[in-house]
Amino acid sequence: SMLMVVGSGLLQVGATTPTVTFMGGGVTRTYDAESMTGCATLPAPASEAQTCSGFTIIVPMGDLAPGTYSVVVTNPAPAACSTTTPLRVEVVPPPDLTSIAPMRICTGGGTFVLGGSGFRDGATVTAGTLAASTVAVAAGGESATAVFGVGLDPGTYDVTLANPEGCDDTLTGVLTVVEGPILFWVDP
Repeated sequence: SMLMVVGSGLLQVGATTPTVTFMGGGVTRTYDAESMTGCATLPAPASEAQTCSGFTIIVPMGDLAPGTYSVVVTNPAPAACSTTTPLRVEVVPPPDLTSIAPMRICTGGGTFVLGGSGFRDGATVTAGTLAASTVAVAAGGESATAVFGVGLDPGTYDVTLANPEGCDDTLTGVLTVVEGPILFWVDP
């Protein structure tokens, strides 16, 4: 996944960029900065260097196990200075969506419960392209309740749960939306 680093005094010397080192759980991984942003060239004699305000790093999927890591940013030589207070980054597993119940709701809306693991507070749920009006994740992250209002036409929909970090999981064709009853009048 992509991680954006924002700060000041981030140096790029020629083509050499800062590095970002993750340490935790007996693991140390280092990644090179990419896509430097907010850069300005330093005055002579250091005109081959730029000071920047941000960059991205790419962490390959599965490269870091879930857990909390200390993160240190180090500028390239000759500066070679690094952040003095390590940043803390939590790596979380992606959600695993395994079920929804019920699997049928009416066009007028409805509520269903999603089952699985790795659900986090702030998760969103979509059916097709329509987002749920509310999503409540249960303690432990093994279920979530999604409430939908009007807006789903009759048909079959994919359901996606996305954690706030951007990781998601989809069950394909699991939700059927049917015409609901329509009340025309009441007598008396």
